[in-house]
Amino acid sequence: MDAKKIWSYARRLLAIIPSIFICALGVALLVWPEWGCDPLTTFEIGLSNVFHVQFGTVALVFEGIMFFVFFFVRRDLVHLGTLAWCFLIGPFENFWLDVLAPMLPTAPEMSVGLKIACILIGSIIIISTLATSFSPRSLRRLHQHC
Repeated sequence: MDAKKIWSYARRLLAIIPSIFICALGVALLVWPEWGCDPLTTFEIGLSNVFHVQFGTVALVFEGIMFFVFFFVRRDLVHLGTLAWCFLIGPFENFWLDVLAPMLPTAPEMSVGLKIACILIGSIIIISTLATSFSPRSLRRLHQHC
């Protein structure tokens, strides 16, 4: 692999990894109030409760399995960002949940206003990180497959 290609991958990772890290904060804020989430996150919360492991660990395992499924079924949709996302979002979610634990009350102790604030701030963080992590080229490619 030549130096130009290595630099290209490094540059992409430098753009993707901070987005994943910040997006994980948004997910942690959505999960914290325990008011429900999207179906995938709710499924991962359920697995976390059943197997008594951290939420991010479940996300890592589940999304890692999905990575390999897509790798073999739809290889054309799997790129460096897919790899980074699937294997980093879970550990970053665990990090943020551990950071939030001493700062926020538990869900039963939270006021309705604080729960709404967490959900709104988490949603804004997720939307903004997703909006900045997709290149126009990847959006065109996704549109072609839909």
